Amino acid sequence: MRKWIIFLFVTIIGASSLAVASAHTPHSLFYPTNSPQESLSNGDMKDWLHELGGKGYEIKKIDAIPKIDESEAIKRAKELCGSEYSGQAKNITAVYGQFTDHIGGMDTPPLRMPGSDLIVQDIPVWIVRFHGVNVLRIGPGLMVDSRGAHIAPNVERYVFADLNVVIDANSGEAIEAFAYNCAPEH
Repeated sequence: MRKWIIFLFVTIIGASSLAVASAHTPHSLFYPTNSPQESLSNGDMKDWLHELGGKGYEIKKIDAIPKIDESEAIKRAKELCGSEYSGQAKNITAVYGQFTDHIGGMDTPPLRMPGSDLIVQDIPVWIVRFHGVNVLRIGPGLMVDSRGAHIAPNVERYVFADLNVVIDANSGEAIEAFAYNCAPEH
């Protein structure tokens, strides 16, 4: 009888320790998080990260535990963007990692935020992505609307895009936001 009590006690302690450890282990950068938001498949996540790298954004895996959890980062990003964007998003996803913004491409130095000493290099962040929203068009280049039709320059003010909000994983403050045109889903 005593052996069974000791076995049961050890089993309960072991299970509790595992639950506590997994609650404090950060999500891997390359896998979707377990939020109530819609997640990306692993392939879609890798495609998204590759696409961001092509735009000069570097995201590396990080093992540090964020002070701001995913749900708080998403909540903060929704507050910053307002219901205009969060309400129309096809899905909302978030990844945690070390973020560097090479504003002029991967060969250039990291961005120094205007009016600040902050250099956007290897900062622990949550990148919250609002996929498939209509945002105000800025800049040249071929753009498409939500139906996939090409937009004539200076005619249509809005484009179908992904809006990304970068939230500092330690303070919860917004670091930056960026958007880029995306293909519509049919």
